[in-house]
Amino acid sequence: MPIGPTWTCLALLVGSEPIELPSVSTDRPDATNGTFTVAPGVWQLEAGMDVVPSERLGDPDEPPLSIPMTLRIGVTERIELRTFDGDPLPWFDARGRGGEGLSLGAKVRLLDVIPGRRRPSLGFQPYVSLPSFHPQTWPGAELGVIGLWTQPLTSWLLFDVNASIEVGAPGRSQQRSLGSLLSVSVLVEMFPRFVPYAEVYALMDWQDQDGTVLAVDGGVVFLASRRLSFDVAARADVVATRPEYGLLAGISVLLADGVRWRKRFGGHAHGDAPKL
Repeated sequence: MPIGPTWTCLALLVGSEPIELPSVSTDRPDATNGTFTVAPGVWQLEAGMDVVPSERLGDPDEPPLSIPMTLRIGVTERIELRTFDGDPLPWFDARGRGGEGLSLGAKVRLLDVIPGRRRPSLGFQPYVSLPSFHPQTWPGAELGVIGLWTQPLTSWLLFDVNASIEVGAPGRSQQRSLGSLLSVSVLVEMFPRFVPYAEVYALMDWQDQDGTVLAVDGGVVFLASRRLSFDVAARADVVATRPEYGLLAGISVLLADGVRWRKRFGGHAHGDAPKL
């Protein structure tokens, strides 16, 4: 089965589709990304809702709803561009951090899994996060990079690991921020069309220990068609200064499969990702 960004089997679940056409393979809804990149010329939109019940919010001014969104654009077989809000630290939005900003970045896959062997797939994801769409706020931008590791365990079980570091340039507060993310997501690939997962992650703010969170979440992705998948999940803080739980739901849509783009620029047809 293919190496997916947490959902590695989605590209194989619709066997009647032509092999040269890519299938949706989503990074939603967990915080951990895998190493899979969308095919050259592919445009894929991933959007959802992160709902935090109002009675659990410590600050009544914080909105109980955030809408993480990512647009992924394939450039080469190993590189994709990523834009829009909600990536790569979507849980910060529900806590009032970066919810109105813009994230620009890329995902690069360095190493593939070899079929029949359990060598991991490795990659990295650099990004810049702007605090808003207004240029006057850009001096407070944050730069970061995420290390990506996808590891098959058996023919039906694998895990993804992310470790990141994020440095914020001095903004109006004239203080430089430093944060990181460490997450592990386990994926079960036993059921056609349904892909359950469980995850644990830690968000760390090295300047403000009150911003450090240890949380768990779990859910399922349903592949409705080659171009469309739905997801639903729930999350809860295990350790946090202000405990919180949330409900997540979203969709991933393959807007353009990139076949014409690859034919025009001489790229080969992209089917399923390398199998484990």
